[in-house]
Amino acid sequence: MAKTIIDLSKFEYGRALEALKSAEVNFQYELYNASINRSYYAVFYAIEAVYALDNINFSSHAKLVSYFNKNYVHKKIIPHAPEDLAGKLGIINSMRNTSDYGDFFTPSEEDAKSQLETAQMFIPLIGKYLDTKHRDLENIK
Repeated sequence: MAKTIIDLSKFEYGRALEALKSAEVNFQYELYNASINRSYYAVFYAIEAVYALDNINFSSHAKLVSYFNKNYVHKKIIPHAPEDLAGKLGIINSMRNTSDYGDFFTPSEEDAKSQLETAQMFIPLIGKYLDTKHRDLENIK
């Protein structure tokens, strides 16, 4: 059976859930660098799940987040998104870059907690959006 954009979206969302669980476990074990990385990738995969439905792809993480903020958050495509969502997505991207590539950067518990909380808020929000989009697309078939 041929795979569909819905299948790809569900696959990416599954990766988001796995990354979020990994972020939580890493945070629990005080592995703050790893927690920040996995928190970011949970968000990244969730955005990729949305983009799969619209046939959108980016090679740059910064462009991926920027486009999502401009075309989904600011245009209120994602229902019930908090007012500060765009800022939080920018911060999680920046924090992941600093955490992964910054020389001598040691994230604090608060750094990791803040990014984990962003991911924990974002993933279910996108999950609800995707459920609706998947149903709508399946009804078109």
